[in-house]
Amino acid sequence: MASPAPLIRPLSILAALGLALALAACGPVEDEGPSCLPPEAFEGPERTDYPTEGFGTEVGDILDNHSFQTPEDMPFFVESLYAQPGYGLIMLVTASGWCTACIEEQPKLQALHDELSCRGLSMMVAIFQDEQFAPALALDARRWQERFDLTFPVVADTSFRLGAYYDASQTPMVMMVNAETMEILSIETGYNEANIRAIVNAYL
Repeated sequence: MASPAPLIRPLSILAALGLALALAACGPVEDEGPSCLPPEAFEGPERTDYPTEGFGTEVGDILDNHSFQTPEDMPFFVESLYAQPGYGLIMLVTASGWCTACIEEQPKLQALHDELSCRGLSMMVAIFQDEQFAPALALDARRWQERFDLTFPVVADTSFRLGAYYDASQTPMVMMVNAETMEILSIETGYNEANIRAIVNAYL
């Protein structure tokens, strides 16, 4: 795998990092207890009107309502993530069976999900190829989810629709999306937790 090549918009990250540093300077936050409720525990209307224009593959564009396959071989649309009340950010991650970095990062993704989902971070992993570079199937999504015991959605990107957003040789891709507007906030190749946390702190 080639070295990570960030594609994120510089000003967005600088602003996010600046806000994160400013928040840190305010001092420690009072302990709110050992856990917090997940966003789905709060009442609120679902978002039902998915954007219909402005689609594109760059930062600042609207993420198209792509279709994937669930581990049960059922259709799964991006709007399923958009419709969840209580979530402010969506984190989409690509993976493949041949990607060593992807395999290594799955426990990190689960830990991040466990920590930040209650703040409003929604997460999904999209498998696009198996170990033999063949297009992923629903079975591959199911095996991936079971292998790493992931508690967030794992889907098969059977047509590799997310390949339009980055160079597959740089897998994994991490995309951060505003859950309310579906605007793409960042696209990075490689797992950079510091940048992810900066965006979370800026938007949640």
